[in-house]
Amino acid sequence: MLQMGVVFREGGLALAIVVIVLMAAVSHWTMTLIARCLDRVAELVPEDQRNGEAVDWPLIGQVVAGRPGRLIVTIVFVVELFVMATYLQVLGCSTMAVIFPAADKLALVGAGGGATLALLAVPDRFTSFVSSAGILAAALFVVLLVASGACLAGGGGTGTGPGPADLTLVDAGALPTVVSIVAIAMVAHAEVGQVYMRMEHKEDFASASGGAFGTAAALYIAVGLVGYFCYGTSVKDNLLGNLGHDVDGEPLLGFVWLQKLAAAMFAAKLQAMQPLLLGPLGSTLESGAWALAARAGPA
Repeated sequence: MLQMGVVFREGGLALAIVVIVLMAAVSHWTMTLIARCLDRVAELVPEDQRNGEAVDWPLIGQVVAGRPGRLIVTIVFVVELFVMATYLQVLGCSTMAVIFPAADKLALVGAGGGATLALLAVPDRFTSFVSSAGILAAALFVVLLVASGACLAGGGGTGTGPGPADLTLVDAGALPTVVSIVAIAMVAHAEVGQVYMRMEHKEDFASASGGAFGTAAALYIAVGLVGYFCYGTSVKDNLLGNLGHDVDGEPLLGFVWLQKLAAAMFAAKLQAMQPLLLGPLGSTLESGAWALAARAGPA
């Protein structure tokens, strides 16, 4: 969400909206296909044959292509989870730098890592409350962005907002950049196994997925439009950099606090997402280690 301004700035109004909508539709469709795969794997590999292993991507690979399939899928699965966890950790630390600009970057990284470890200790039954805090943070960020833009539109800043001639409709050359940013924001397929297998009413998964991706698309478009219409080509790579400031980067009188409040809430949201990534990553690595130990046999 923080980079939706870049999506509209680089791709233009029409291209950004089309890519977001299409990516949401494709993500929902593939998510429902994964759910079917998980159900089929649960049937083909009964619980007494899993040795305590969760029904997830590695088992899908094993059912499809045996040990080679399991190995290939596990490698891709682990790499994706690791990259996404690292990306969120870095983004979270850069967000905390907005709150504590004078703090040492290594100290912020350490604080973020400590918060992640603490969240991993939260029991599963409280995970939904942590996720709800992340949703609240996203909603508050949107409200603060609109408030900042309204103040700017009302003449609260010294800079001049963008006019129609300053806005781009389509820039096809930016398509790779736009697609990559939206894909990272949308794709959550690596974590779906952990979420889906815990659902009591799995028959509602398709409708829940459609609602989630539809809401995400609408939210991303709204945030991108507000940021682009208010700041034009001056929109920052991270929208937090624009909150409480005009198009020239000068503070809006009485609104600078918006930036730090939004940064604090978004840092909490990013940290709340980490258990969804590190949980399946840890269980996969643990299963792999036990499998290697079992094949090695007693010393």
